[in-house]
Amino acid sequence: MSKQRHAVWLQNERGGVQVLILGLFAVAAMILLFVVSVNVSLHMAARSGVKDYLDIATAAAALDINETEASYGRLVWDEAKGSASFNKYLQLTLRLDANNEPQPGSFLHKAPIIHYLGFVTHAGYPYTYSKSVKVRSGTDKETIRSIEATLYGPSVVAIVEVEQNMYGEQEAEPIVVPSVSSIRPRY
Repeated sequence: MSKQRHAVWLQNERGGVQVLILGLFAVAAMILLFVVSVNVSLHMAARSGVKDYLDIATAAAALDINETEASYGRLVWDEAKGSASFNKYLQLTLRLDANNEPQPGSFLHKAPIIHYLGFVTHAGYPYTYSKSVKVRSGTDKETIRSIEATLYGPSVVAIVEVEQNMYGEQEAEPIVVPSVSSIRPRY
């Protein structure tokens, strides 16, 4: 009896409109999920790529200390040389021209915005360094991003903003990436 009922059910291939609509909603949901997952993947790939390259540039900047002051046991960052080294390595690693505009082959679509590059010291360590950065300032989409890092000694801190194009959105998503490189001379 059950075989006969099963055979009748297989022969009846009529479906209602509700099955078609449910199927279309399922396909739309899958496409939406795919687009969101691709956007998240692009965002994370851009963030991790920029973070690695920014760490290289910050480490290069941290190597530029004032040698005369270092001979007296004082740690003083040479701001001019450090900034030049930071810009040089940022341009080399991110494939930017002299004006920080992306060259062909760069994964960036717009010039990065350097919100902060500086030497940070404190009376006692470890020290929690906090800074707020405005992205899209002057627009109705202005947002404040907070950066917090623990410093274990005198450090060079850089905060850079890049933009990542997103599928399905007209504006690119700003990504704020901090980098800290401690200055620890080893004599």
